[in-house]
Amino acid sequence: MGDWRQFRTEGFDLALTIKSGQFFRYYEERGGFITVTQRKTIELRQKGNALFYRGADEEFVRRFLGLVPEHEHAMARLKLDPVIAPIIARYRGLRLMRLDLHESIIGFICSSMSNIPKIRMNLHRLSASSGDSVGGHHHLPAPGKKLDHAMVLAARTGYRAKFIVEANRMLTRNMLSEIRSADYPRSHELLCALPGVGLRVPVRSRPRRGVPGGRARPSRDAGTLPALSPHDRKARQGVRAGALGEGRGLGAAVHLPLGKEQSC
Repeated sequence: MGDWRQFRTEGFDLALTIKSGQFFRYYEERGGFITVTQRKTIELRQKGNALFYRGADEEFVRRFLGLVPEHEHAMARLKLDPVIAPIIARYRGLRLMRLDLHESIIGFICSSMSNIPKIRMNLHRLSASSGDSVGGHHHLPAPGKKLDHAMVLAARTGYRAKFIVEANRMLTRNMLSEIRSADYPRSHELLCALPGVGLRVPVRSRPRRGVPGGRARPSRDAGTLPALSPHDRKARQGVRAGALGEGRGLGAAVHLPLGKEQSC
């Protein structure tokens, strides 16, 4: 991975950020983390305010971990929200990571009716069976690659397997580029058109008295994908009205790109 390098951080918690449920392709090792993303294998450790890293350059690491000036600007405005302010105080040190769009979408599909350990397991197995090995670790299959349904199912993805196969086929480099460059409504529309992301995901639920099993449950809003963070131009368009005091107000405006559930 090369020699260790370091830079100083203020008010940053590496473990809290990595294990917060934003990102799933990591391993805990020797008091730090090995992260596997964007064809890079990056090793990270923190000692006080010093962040040690190798496997990528400083610019990449800062953006990946959300250690960017935009974060402080966003927090200054979010602290004005009486609902969000106590959460920011409680989880001080947490950053909004800047993730790869393709990886975020596949992880998003795996997250339906799941939990963090299982999502991590799904993605690790999917990478091992269908991805390429880089730096001694397997990465997720390339976008646009035709995947074998049986191999995806073997990653214990269950009913999500067919969605992953079809979504990965649709997610060509051109489509990913269009999602990134379009305005927020268009990006949201494109994401919602992907199998397993938009509209409704069929889930077989355990029948309860008076409630039939097998009803379709709505997926979470596709616009909350971490790869399209509030630091992006398209998401800033979505929060600008509230942040500047126009329209619905700050509290309502910031929730969509930050994670409020919304049917596509």
